[in-house]
Amino acid sequence: MTLRNALAERYVSVLDRHDLRELYAGQPRLSGLFLPSVSDGYSKSKLKTMIVGKEPRSWRDGQCAGRLRHKLEMPDVEASIAAHSKTLKTDFPKSKFIQFYRHACIRINGDDSLGDSIIWANLICVSLDKKSAVQSRGKSLGARVAALSKDLLRAQIEVLQPEVILFVTGKSYDRHIRDFFPEREKSMAIYPGRLWAFNLGKIRCFRTSHPQWGDGMKYRTMAIDQLVGEGRAPTLERVA
Repeated sequence: MTLRNALAERYVSVLDRHDLRELYAGQPRLSGLFLPSVSDGYSKSKLKTMIVGKEPRSWRDGQCAGRLRHKLEMPDVEASIAAHSKTLKTDFPKSKFIQFYRHACIRINGDDSLGDSIIWANLICVSLDKKSAVQSRGKSLGARVAALSKDLLRAQIEVLQPEVILFVTGKSYDRHIRDFFPEREKSMAIYPGRLWAFNLGKIRCFRTSHPQWGDGMKYRTMAIDQLVGEGRAPTLERVA
C-alpha cells in the first residue's frame, strides 16, 4: 500500500468517528476540511519533514463533501487530497507561506529536484469566516474543531512518520500544540515566544512564527538550520 493510500484510509477512519453534521450545523461560513497529501518526493527526501501551518483561510468550500453532505467517503477524501497536491504545484507569488514552504524544500534537500517533498499540514483543519475557528470562538464549536483537528494531525504524523516537524503557527497557538501533544518531551524555549523546541518520541520539533510575519524570518531560518544540522546549538533560556 502506498503512503497516499494509507493516508486516505486513515482519513476515512478518523472522519467516521466525528459527527460532521454536528460540526457544520448552523455554520455556513465554516470552510471545507483541509486534508494534506503526500508526494513521491517525500519518501526520497534527505530529511522527512512536515511543516504545520495554522489553518486554511478557505478550502474547497464549494466542493467539500463534509461541508455539503456532512459525510466524506473514500472518493471525497481522494478528491481533497488531489486538490491539496494540485495547490502545491500552483504558483502563488503573493503567498508568504508557499514561498517559505518552497524555500524549506530546497534548503532541506539541497535543490528543487524533489519538488513538493515536505508535507504541508495545518494545526487546525477548518477556518470560520477565513479566520481561526478555535481562537476566541464559541466553546462548543471550538471544542469540536479542535478535537477533529487533533485526530487528523496525529493520524498524519502516525502514517507519514516524519523525522522533523516545523510548526509555523506563532505563540498564540501554543496551547493547542500542548493540548494535541501532551506526551512531548525535552521541551525548551530557545527564544521565549519566538522559537520553541520539543520532541515527540523520536521526532524533533520546532515552533516558530508564521511566514506572514517578516520579523520572524531570523527564527524560521534558525529552526531550519538546526533541522539540517548547520546551526550551532543555541543557548536554551528556559523550559516551556
